[in-house]
Amino acid sequence: MQIPVEDRGKYLRGLLIMVKMDEVISEMDRTIIINTAKHLGYAPDFYETILNTFMRNDYIDNEPIMFDSANLAKHFLIDAINLAGANKNLSNEKINWLKSTASMNLVDRNWFEERLQECC
Repeated sequence: MQIPVEDRGKYLRGLLIMVKMDEVISEMDRTIIINTAKHLGYAPDFYETILNTFMRNDYIDNEPIMFDSANLAKHFLIDAINLAGANKNLSNEKINWLKSTASMNLVDRNWFEERLQECC
């Protein structure tokens, strides 16, 4: 799947938002973020800098993410749910944020609920 440059940034930012909600980055979070950043085509110096600074970055707000397509949003939601589920920490704050992102991207509610059930 070809992902537009702007959407690559949104994808990574969305995963960082999920981690930032925990107020701490675990080794599992770090590994998932690095693997995703590599897959999205980011250079190691870029994602290492991000990982070392994003918790203090006030410019990463908690606004839901709007992607170019519902299909890309679905891929993102699966990754974000898996990221949150990896630490067994799918809080109400995260669920509500994910629901808002799904709704904004016109992702079917039943599809979203099924993904949540599969993960957690």
